[in-house]
Amino acid sequence: MEKQFEELKFLLTEELNLHADLVKKATEMNDAIKGKEVARVQLLTALYDTLMGQIEILEVRRLEVCDAISQALMLKTRHTNLHGLLQYIPKEERESFALLRDSLKNKLQELVRINTSNQILLNESLQAIGKNFEILVQQQSKFANYKKSGAMSKETVKKSIVNHIA
Repeated sequence: MEKQFEELKFLLTEELNLHADLVKKATEMNDAIKGKEVARVQLLTALYDTLMGQIEILEVRRLEVCDAISQALMLKTRHTNLHGLLQYIPKEERESFALLRDSLKNKLQELVRINTSNQILLNESLQAIGKNFEILVQQQSKFANYKKSGAMSKETVKKSIVNHIA
C-alpha cells in the first residue's frame, strides 16, 4: 500500500502543477480578452483545453489509485476523496498530503474566480456584438425602400442574411 500512497502523492503533485499552469493561462486569457486580442484568446483557449485534458487523465488515474487504497483498507465507499483517506495515510506523510490537498483546493478556487471573470467579459463582448447587429439591421431596414436619389422605391425590401439570422 505504500507504493499506492507514493503514486497518489505523485499524481496530486502533478495535478497541482497543471492547475498552476491553468491559472496562468486563464489569467493570460483574461488579459487578452480585456485587450480584445482575438487571435491570442484562441491560442490560449487551445492551450487551456490541452491542460484540461491532461488534468482529466490524472484525475481518472487518481480515482483508480484511491479506489485501490479503499479496497486494500476494506472501506465500503468508492472514489474515496483525499480528506477521507487522510486518516489512513501514515502519520509521517499525513501533513504533506494535507498541504497538497489545501494547495489544490486554493488553486481551484483561484481558477474558478478567474474563469468567472473571463465568462463575464466574454458575455459582455457577445452582448456588444449582438447590439452591433441590431443597429445594422435597424439602419438597413430604415432606408430599405429608398433609392440612391432619395425617392421611395416601389420594389419590395430584399432581406439580407442579417435579417434571416436576426
